[in-house]
Amino acid sequence: EYQDRTELGHKYGYPQDVRIISRFGFIVGWKCYDALLDQLGPKIKETPNLKVQFLTSFHFAAKEESLSKYRNLMTICRKYEIEKQVHVITDFLPDETAIERLSMSDIGLLYAPVHTYSVSAAAEMFVSARLPIVVSDSSHFTNIQEGCWRSGSLDLNEYVTLLSTVIDTPLRDIEDKRRELEVRYKKTNWVEVGIQHVSLYNKILEGKVDG
Repeated sequence: EYQDRTELGHKYGYPQDVRIISRFGFIVGWKCYDALLDQLGPKIKETPNLKVQFLTSFHFAAKEESLSKYRNLMTICRKYEIEKQVHVITDFLPDETAIERLSMSDIGLLYAPVHTYSVSAAAEMFVSARLPIVVSDSSHFTNIQEGCWRSGSLDLNEYVTLLSTVIDTPLRDIEDKRRELEVRYKKTNWVEVGIQHVSLYNKILEGKVDG
């Protein structure tokens, strides 16, 4: 069942009248967290009721790179004076907490500028939270088709243009996407997904994939 998004927002300190966009996953170079925020910065600044959550953690095999990207995010927040609108969490969150934070959000972000040989574990977290997603046209996200707006390419400018449009989308259209994800959620074999995630997590620990 849907969790009460107003109650979750109150739990995590977000007013009811804000629109929340969220991203989840390791903060590594190829995911372009900093470039995305830099492109989106002006839109965030001109939209006072917009809040951004980056639910990240430093990658086990690339801690220095992750730290560098985190510092870039802080610099970009200062550049656009959006420190109060952007919340970057770098603790490794329990799944329950991450899903709650995603569930209270309005729009999820999945961006990768490259094609990969793996699929996104983060995408299934968005499905669990029934959070509509703006995705780039990467093979990394082939496991998510419902409940999303898909960019026509890997280009960051095109992705941010689509995201800016979705941010201004009426709430009823976002809720239509959320209902699509509810259907997807009920069809998913979550035992199989869990097995896949354990396998992926072990590969991440071994430094075989970026996560």
